[in-house]
Amino acid sequence: MEIVQFDLLDHHLICAYDFYVQMFGNTNYTQVQTQTGDDELSCYVQTEEVDKETVWTQIPYSGHQDWGIVNISNDIDYHKHFDIDDCEISFFKIDHFGMEKFRKFISVAGQVFIDIMQLSSNCTTKLSLEYHTSFKFSTGYSKFLLGDLVNSAKVTSIFHWENHLFVAFYIEQTSNDDIISRNIIIEFDICKPNIPQKILLCENEVKCLCTSPDGISAVFVGLAS
Repeated sequence: MEIVQFDLLDHHLICAYDFYVQMFGNTNYTQVQTQTGDDELSCYVQTEEVDKETVWTQIPYSGHQDWGIVNISNDIDYHKHFDIDDCEISFFKIDHFGMEKFRKFISVAGQVFIDIMQLSSNCTTKLSLEYHTSFKFSTGYSKFLLGDLVNSAKVTSIFHWENHLFVAFYIEQTSNDDIISRNIIIEFDICKPNIPQKILLCENEVKCLCTSPDGISAVFVGLAS
């Protein structure tokens, strides 16, 4: 080792943050080995490794403030002392499917769902859009009957593709203010003409319309200027 001389006035002042980093910046690391000169390692080799250890385990609430308990031991005496298997967590170990009330509730609830699904399938045969849940809409829906619209509207365009028929109705007068002076495009299935497959709403009168090559992905319309 050689003697090094320096002047104290040449040292820069250390701010509080830099001092903290130098003293406590590596608190997450633990010195696990030291170079002694016999390990034939470069002086730039990092000798600090991350030391991971599980020091706290939360058990379902059993404290006065519901903070859990610190589990630092797997000893049987520890579980007996804190009464881990108490009534607070015994509820989660119950086989609920073995309870008569729970089985009865599942049976009744399942039958209710079956009845609702059967009722919905029976209502789809009615020619009315008041059952809006069985129709596809893009941004919303309005409740109205097709009969009133047809009597107060005019057909502006018709497009046919395979079994699909698109009819554009321009609404001139109606009791529904949301669709006055607008165009409604209704898609029918020729094999099932009693109920529309899809209904689209346009802001202006439709002069022409067509669909994408597959007839399903998109509908293109030309509006009156």
